[in-house]
Amino acid sequence: TLLAGRDSDRQKIDALQKQLADNEADLNLFRRRLVDLEDEQKRYRAESQKLILDIQRVT
Repeated sequence: TLLAGRDSDRQKIDALQKQLADNEADLNLFRRRLVDLEDEQKRYRAESQKLILDIQRVT
């Protein structure tokens, strides 16, 4: 039974390590997506500012 307990513990550890690796991969994807969204936000703000200036010149 001691060996069976060790095998069970090893399986639990393996499953937890896999879950940890999966979670870390997801976290890295979310971080990259956040950077992409922040860059997109900066572009939209710059474009909006340009359009505002264009409108002000016309009016």
